[in-house]
Amino acid sequence: MNRATVEDVESRAYRVLEWALMTPIALLVFVSIPLLLMGGLITLGYITGSDVLIGGIYIGFGTILFFSLFVLPLLAIALLGAGALTTGIAVYSDAKTLETADIDWQPDPNMFGLGTFFFPPLAFYYLYKRHEHVADWVDTGRWGAVAAGSLVLSTPLIGTGLSIEIAAYWYPHALFPITLLLASLGVILLAPFPYAIYRDSSYVRLNSSTWHPNPGLTLGVAFASMFLLPPTYLLFGGWYLYKRKQAV
Repeated sequence: MNRATVEDVESRAYRVLEWALMTPIALLVFVSIPLLLMGGLITLGYITGSDVLIGGIYIGFGTILFFSLFVLPLLAIALLGAGALTTGIAVYSDAKTLETADIDWQPDPNMFGLGTFFFPPLAFYYLYKRHEHVADWVDTGRWGAVAAGSLVLSTPLIGTGLSIEIAAYWYPHALFPITLLLASLGVILLAPFPYAIYRDSSYVRLNSSTWHPNPGLTLGVAFASMFLLPPTYLLFGGWYLYKRKQAV
């Protein structure tokens, strides 16, 4: 099987594709920030007990709530649409580049370009196949530390927030703002996890003699574990870091 490297097959569209796939992560952070502010403001009001401060806090809360209900959905639709369009164009352009490369895989630009525009998850398969035939370079193992740090910092916050949410069934007004505060902060800290796993997979693949994870596959699984089966991201992350420790 003929394989090449990113130096043999230069493609700016490939790098654009990597970042375009992070659009859902950017949206997740974008949604979490106003929730974090709402939870923080109300919690601050409960802690201080100041009528003046509480009045100002509720004005701020109302502004953030209006933004979340009426402005954020429109921005989310625009962001996801732009992400899908960028992904489709990037895949099409990159596939055109691969057509002329000396590798055993020549993807159809039209099929993959249109396919990823209408069904963006197809880009993970495209990325998987690309990494099978074109090796990428990552010269640092620090992305593994970023992935581990993201898991270690986010999991206690999200777990505590969900636990408080259960208790909020009996004390909803007092505990729900704290739930918002902790869970939103945890989600923001979890955001680097998929990209860190993706970049670190390239490093491990080049520097391990026993394990060669495909970065496109690990990225797809990381996304699925976060968005389709949220509790499993911790299991996948723990398994990946365990395998990494054995391999590098």
